[in-house]
Amino acid sequence: MRGLSIPQRFGLNLALFAILVSEELTAVSLGALALAWVWRWRRWPLHPKAPQLAGGVIFAAAYFMLGRTIGPEMGLNVLFGVMVLKWLEAREVRDWRMMTLGLFVLWATGTLFVRTPLYALVSLAAVVSALQGLGRALDERLRFSARMLLVWALKALPLTVLLFVIFPRFATGLWAPPRTASEGQVGFSSQARPGEVGELQLTGALAFHVLVRTPPPPEGRYWQGLTLSFTDGWNWSALPREESLQRFGPTGRVAPGPALIQEFLHPRPSDRLFALSAPLWWESELGEIVSPEGLSVRLAPGASLRRYSAVSLAQLPAELKAYERRELTRVPKKLRELLRERFPAQELAPLLAEAKAFLGRPEVSYTLTPGRIEDLESFLAAPRGWCTHFASFLALLLRAQGHPTRLVSGYFGGELNPETGHLSVSEDDAHIWPEVHDGQGWVRVDPTLWVAPQRAVLSGRAFHQAVKGQDWWQRFRPAFVDRSRQWVEAMNFRFLVWSESFDRSAQQSIAERFDLNLKEFYQYGLWGLLLLGSLLFLWQYWATVRRENKSDLARLFQREAARREKYGEAWWRIWNAEVFAHERLELRRLAKRLRREL
Repeated sequence: MRGLSIPQRFGLNLALFAILVSEELTAVSLGALALAWVWRWRRWPLHPKAPQLAGGVIFAAAYFMLGRTIGPEMGLNVLFGVMVLKWLEAREVRDWRMMTLGLFVLWATGTLFVRTPLYALVSLAAVVSALQGLGRALDERLRFSARMLLVWALKALPLTVLLFVIFPRFATGLWAPPRTASEGQVGFSSQARPGEVGELQLTGALAFHVLVRTPPPPEGRYWQGLTLSFTDGWNWSALPREESLQRFGPTGRVAPGPALIQEFLHPRPSDRLFALSAPLWWESELGEIVSPEGLSVRLAPGASLRRYSAVSLAQLPAELKAYERRELTRVPKKLRELLRERFPAQELAPLLAEAKAFLGRPEVSYTLTPGRIEDLESFLAAPRGWCTHFASFLALLLRAQGHPTRLVSGYFGGELNPETGHLSVSEDDAHIWPEVHDGQGWVRVDPTLWVAPQRAVLSGRAFHQAVKGQDWWQRFRPAFVDRSRQWVEAMNFRFLVWSESFDRSAQQSIAERFDLNLKEFYQYGLWGLLLLGSLLFLWQYWATVRRENKSDLARLFQREAARREKYGEAWWRIWNAEVFAHERLELRRLAKRLRREL
């Protein structure tokens, strides 16, 4: 960025941040940056009230586009919008000072959403570039050398290590971010509402990483997040019992032999716990949560986790109670009659065969743009859509013939990284499927695979691109591209695991080595932080005094030399002895101090 102007330097920093955190920024925020670039480039005049008006638009857009909640995503969008508007109107040195501070805060806020070594290096380079731009704004001769930056980094390193070690690890999150994806986007949802969405867009956002001792094959990677048992005849939601808030209890359970043990790592705190197949319980540093008869759970308000383990069985036997059977076979009378007329089979196996034959017809298609299909009758007339449409149809059909059925919302898929052995599941892998109770337990039946069998072996994004005819890059890209991407993802995964491994239990272990509890550990750490900060301040203060003494001495030498050149040797000696005697005394004192210090 050496040849760039100051506005261009700060503008490129904003654009770079937008690229790395684009998944969290709304279209309005990104559009505001693009418009600001055009405005700067064209040098159009700016109305004094324009920034305030634009700021209000960005705030309102973030509020409504992010589910009408005030959370970290909304805060990030508002802060980014403020920085864009400040950059648009920045002209004076004080503006660039505010921009420098704002960029530092913006990059620091981005670490709530992105934790990778690449982001850390890019953010550091961006802040250094902003400091250099501020230096140019203050004085064209001011530059930051590599040695100066290295010294600053070494000074900050002890404080950084100490803060990382003693900073309290919160057992619950500072907030509970919304888990429901925005309308019109592929992602995990706590409801299945095929009648309200006519088109879905891919996001590519990471949902979680997971380690399984024996990774299941692609067709078995169903990650259960929530069961949905209430329906109005087309749309589905969870019953109160299924959304019941669960709290952690004591640990100590032993996993049975055939259990599947999974270790989950989310990129941000989550109030929803996931598991393969039928979960038995979940474990974390807070304790254990037992699964209520194979149902999914949700944490208490304000509680969230980034890391936990799940223990599951391939199938969990569960006997239905009478009221559960009534609830799980409830269908509006009109739809029951319609479905029984179209699909007369009553036994489970023949009924599934009829449904499979219906969805296997050539005119049935999988698409993310089916338009709004508002009810089951419309779907039967023109069967098309995505997993939610097919799952809702099959679940209603099974219920109409008296088979207890529910929907499950979660993820299907996950890309295996051979470098680390972990699976990466993205929001594009979000999926909904039915489960029917056969008298012994819950059995998964996925009608989406009847319509699109290739979904069983393709990731969500690759499958959706193939459906749209945009998978040419998947077919023709060089092999080294995949290897490079897997290596980068493995590095990011190791970094995330390392940063998350130092939790409260690790701090407890350190404290016990010194016969301390966590409270004393935090207190002594705070005192150590204050002491180290004071020592660094005194060191910096002493170095500043030395630099000032050197500059004062140089200034006096220059003044004496100028007078000598101006007035000549003889006059200079007279004036130096009479008029400037006090300055000569000060010069000798400074020279003596400098010799003593050096």
